[in-house]
Amino acid sequence: MRKIVQIIFISFFLLMATVSYGEEIYKVQKGDTLYSISKRYNVPIQELMAVNNLDSIA
Repeated sequence: MRKIVQIIFISFFLLMATVSYGEEIYKVQKGDTLYSISKRYNVPIQELMAVNNLDSIA
């Protein structure tokens, strides 16, 4: 029984590691802010900053 649980556990994490999220490109419009984009697409501001190589909000 313990082996089955281990196999299921490992399989679950391997499956989760291979799930990829769709990449979406958004062209920033005049008046957009990191906050408004993060709320519209439900993405944390820190993640937006990381993928766009931003060091600070200013």
